[in-house]
Amino acid sequence: MGALSDKSNTIRYLATGLIVSAVLNIGLGATRNLYVMMVLMLVMSIAQGMGAAACQRTIQLWWGKKWRGTVYSIWSSAHNAGAFACVAVVQLASFLFTGSIAAVFYTASVISFMIAAFVLWAGFERPTAVALPSIAEYTGGNNC
Repeated sequence: MGALSDKSNTIRYLATGLIVSAVLNIGLGATRNLYVMMVLMLVMSIAQGMGAAACQRTIQLWWGKKWRGTVYSIWSSAHNAGAFACVAVVQLASFLFTGSIAAVFYTASVISFMIAAFVLWAGFERPTAVALPSIAEYTGGNNC
């Protein structure tokens, strides 16, 4: 997924992965067919693979070489915290909707749509998009 991310607008790429995941979650909540679920989960794994590549490219575009390792480690920690929050939300949805598996998938879809909307609203691919110097200019041309 990284090769596609490198050739696209990373913000739109990330949002597209989130929206596709949300739609697939709706499909998972609406079906009881095992084979349909397997196909949806296969496509879901591809769509969710779009996130890491887009975030890594965004770090590359916004941070110089000197800070990338630190920022990447913070991003990795935030990723783990997000996974924990995901489990907590699933448990809460299961409790609130009296064990309805479909409602858990629908809840995940709503959250994914909300995050995609936030990414599209607040995200910018490069510093130059918000009238900041490029990372090469900011670091004196050596990108460190």
